[in-house]
Amino acid sequence: MHDARANSAPGFEQHPGYSIRLSESDVAATVYRHGKPLLHSKQSILLSENDYPPVIYMPRSAIDPPLLQPSERTSFCPFKGQASYWHLCIDGECLQDAAWSYEDPFDEVQIIKGMIAWMQTDGICCEQDT
Repeated sequence: MHDARANSAPGFEQHPGYSIRLSESDVAATVYRHGKPLLHSKQSILLSENDYPPVIYMPRSAIDPPLLQPSERTSFCPFKGQASYWHLCIDGECLQDAAWSYEDPFDEVQIIKGMIAWMQTDGICCEQDT
């Protein structure tokens, strides 16, 4: 998956057998909390990465902006880039670091720019609709 681009992920050079698969689709996705639907998007991306569980990304534009509050937490992935975290504020409660996004992802995963993924915690889960 590695190629020589201006903002290329260093991880692929260091680990040439590492694999990230991205499946863009018009498959809708829904975020649930304790089984109750919270958010819905008509589009989603499924990211599969080596031995990790698949992660569903949805466009941040599908989420009402006041529901997301930026967190100070960040992390770095040598395959995707710098992750920013978000608090989900809904029903009078703010769930800390409930979601993450890559604001400036490496070239190999540019498709997830402007997308958001959800922590599978605090009763939150994100599923693609069948």
